[in-house]
Amino acid sequence: MLALIPRKEPFHAIERVPAKDVYFTRIRNRPKVKAKVVCWKCNNNWMSVLENNYAKPAMEKLFFDNSTRVLTLKDTVSISLYAFKTLVMAIHKDLRLPAFFTVAERAAFRRGFAIPAGVQVWIAKRNVPVGKHRYHWESAYGKSEPNVPHSYINHMCTWNFQNVIVQILGN
Repeated sequence: MLALIPRKEPFHAIERVPAKDVYFTRIRNRPKVKAKVVCWKCNNNWMSVLENNYAKPAMEKLFFDNSTRVLTLKDTVSISLYAFKTLVMAIHKDLRLPAFFTVAERAAFRRGFAIPAGVQVWIAKRNVPVGKHRYHWESAYGKSEPNVPHSYINHMCTWNFQNVIVQILGN
């Protein structure tokens, strides 16, 4: 997605560092955003297919277009797949917690893009862009108090690139 930004244009990134509960802003020409939590083989094979064949075609038009658009089922599924991959990476990169989704769930996603049960995705588009070439990333972990009936644990990741806002919750 960063490749869509012209090389000489400044890019504004806002990210939350969960361990310190602080936000930081970077303004750069052609930033390098790397999570460093996946191996070269995964990043350049199935994850590359997911981004280039699904996510990018579904979202590219939305990033810089202010017109109203109805997403197709394929677009919605493609964005949801990308959102799930982003949530798994956020759990490992930002939250530095043990794996939340089982090995079998992650393997099913890698092999056939199957999103586990209990995952919810919200997709929104801003009416007015936040500004030229902007990105916001935030992830969080939540759980109920110990010994509470029907307790829960969840992980959330929200990101905004240009006009597109995606939030995903795994519980």
